[in-house]
Amino acid sequence: MLHFLRSSVLCLGCVGSLALTGTPQSATKPASYKESGTFFGGTGGELLKQCNAIGSVRVGDTVTALELANGVKDSNLCWGYIAGVVDEYRVNAISGLLKQAQVFCLPSGVDLEQLEKVVKKSLDDNPARLHLPAFLLILDALGEAFPCK
Repeated sequence: MLHFLRSSVLCLGCVGSLALTGTPQSATKPASYKESGTFFGGTGGELLKQCNAIGSVRVGDTVTALELANGVKDSNLCWGYIAGVVDEYRVNAISGLLKQAQVFCLPSGVDLEQLEKVVKKSLDDNPARLHLPAFLLILDALGEAFPCK
C-alpha cells in the first residue's frame, strides 16, 4: 500500500508538472524568445493572472472544488515562481556568477508576501510590459523597490 501511495504521489507530481508547462514555451513565443532560449516561467501576464488568485476567495464565499483547487494552484505558482527567481538570483550573486552589478538587495525581514505584493503592483502598474518574460519583470520590480546602495 505504501509503495502504491508513493507511486501515486510521484505520478501526480509528473502530471502536475506536465499540466503546468502545457504547450512548449518555444511554440507560443515570438522568434526573439527562441533565439535567446526557452523560458519556462511564462510572461508577466501569466504571472499576474496567477498572483491575482491570491486572496480571491474569502471566508464565506461559495466556490466549487475546481475553483478552489485552481485558486490554490495559481497562488502557489505565483509565490513559488517569485521565490525561485529571487533564490536563484541571490545564489548567483553570493557565488559570484553575476557578470554585472546586483539588480536588487533585499533588506532583512522581507518575506515572500511582501515580495509578491511588490511584484504584483509592478505588473498592475505596467500593463504594456506584460508580454515580457516573468523573471525579467520580477527582477525589475525588485530592483525598483529594493535598490542596492
